[in-house]
Amino acid sequence: YFMDPADGVTLDDVLGGSAPCFPSDVNVGAAGPRVVTTPHVDAAFQVLARVTPLLHECLTAVIRRVIVFASEEGDSFASPSAHGAVFLRPPPDADEVFFIEDLAHQGGHVMLTAITVDGDACFAMDSERSLADLTGEPDDGRTVYVAFHGLFTECLISIALHACLEAGVFKGRKRHEAAGRLSFAMRRLQLDLPALRQAGVMTEQGAAMVRSFGEVFD
Repeated sequence: YFMDPADGVTLDDVLGGSAPCFPSDVNVGAAGPRVVTTPHVDAAFQVLARVTPLLHECLTAVIRRVIVFASEEGDSFASPSAHGAVFLRPPPDADEVFFIEDLAHQGGHVMLTAITVDGDACFAMDSERSLADLTGEPDDGRTVYVAFHGLFTECLISIALHACLEAGVFKGRKRHEAAGRLSFAMRRLQLDLPALRQAGVMTEQGAAMVRSFGEVFD
């Protein structure tokens, strides 16, 4: 799936293996990934355009390539080494509910990477500092920067799924799944907010973004 064909690489090239599509710094299993096709990506974009057009506009402004893959291990990801691409690893029974969440999640990483290209504008401390220093949770291996990414993507997931539920897009099992995914994202958002709200962590610009994350939760 390509949002634009500027680099001249076709989907057939990727599916045929003649174009390198996976960044070398990401582990997707010794056997290697298989690129797969699914109609649910298009369906997910269509739902997002209908229920939350601003989020859809923002995602399509930064996503240039959507690669859906199957592999023995690993998860969906976005990588600065392949900026503009999102790599989605769906479960076997995935439908548009999964892809709405994952496009918001991985597309959010691409979006925030662009926003924070000048990292000093957002962080008052070293963004690579361990989050455990702020939370007192030694098992939390994230950095401040990674936690900031987490908050941002949790907000986008919450916005996307809440809009779907408000619009009555899904019924039955799909609605139940969307509600469950929304609840999980909101809980993560609730747990992650306090650390980055502490004084001295963010600059005023960064703190303004964190306040907006809190408004999404509220």
